[in-house]
Amino acid sequence: MSKEITYSDGVLRRTVLKASAVAAGALAVSASATASGDETEATVAVESHPDLGDVLVGPNGMVLYMFESDEQGADESACQDDCAEAWPPLTIEGDPTAGEGVTAELTTFERADGSTQVAAAGWPLYYFAQDEEPGDATGQGVNDVWWVLEPNGTPVRETAEDDHDQEQAEMDLDELTRQLLSIRAVTRPYWADVARAREDGYDGDVSPYTPGMGFHFVNPGLVAEDENAAVELAEPAILVYVPTEGYDPEPGAEHDPERDDELVLAAVEFAHAGTEGAAMNLFADEDADGTPLFSEEDGWVFVDTANVTALHVWVPHWNPMGVFHPTNPAVE
Repeated sequence: MSKEITYSDGVLRRTVLKASAVAAGALAVSASATASGDETEATVAVESHPDLGDVLVGPNGMVLYMFESDEQGADESACQDDCAEAWPPLTIEGDPTAGEGVTAELTTFERADGSTQVAAAGWPLYYFAQDEEPGDATGQGVNDVWWVLEPNGTPVRETAEDDHDQEQAEMDLDELTRQLLSIRAVTRPYWADVARAREDGYDGDVSPYTPGMGFHFVNPGLVAEDENAAVELAEPAILVYVPTEGYDPEPGAEHDPERDDELVLAAVEFAHAGTEGAAMNLFADEDADGTPLFSEEDGWVFVDTANVTALHVWVPHWNPMGVFHPTNPAVE
């Protein structure tokens, strides 16, 4: 994937690894459906995208998106202030109308500023300010929480690059990279869904907040008995979540479960009980730089709050210190 979670001035943004950055402020998209000219009369219509198929668009023909931090059907938006500048909501005056091919139920709700936002199948709808013209879908997959929608309102949780990335992984990626991609794939359901993680067993000890790390959610059943136990890459013992904009815990603060929806996954950890060892050969490419196979190499640390020895793997969040480094300055 070419998009990773990064943090800048406390606001979630993306780093594009395979494309040049778009200048900030290069585009101002109207979030209002009260437009004229060559725009369609329908509030929400359907257009065919060459890579993503039929997707929902606004009355100006611009692609619409949903936000994973919103709760479907809740009639409220988690995207306010700075977020709403980057992702202008689709707002209207009056009742929404559906164009030909739109099968999602269109509803509205009142935003915090008093405007009326449109939702499709319960998902609040947004534009992306960096889309320049109809047919652009550069917001697809940003931070892995913004997605276009099918005509029935189902989010399209994939990007045009997914198939290409899969082919590349099969053709020419080294074994270590393949393994990291596999971790990325199996943890994707948890990226913006702490409730799902809790349901799947990550409801044991939750460590106090540690700057450069975050909150650690432990699945006790996946902690190996010792350094010689078999460990599956598809079963990390710990999920490391970091707070999003507006959630600023003090160092050592306990996590409030009521704020689960203000966390995003940054890293995973593989762990075994106790302080000795860390000799698990988790990663196959012994020649890769920084591959922490043994305790004397960088990466393995004792986590006293959970009484385990653990290896951080910074997937999906990029770490400038290295994928296996215990701390990450990008999540301070």
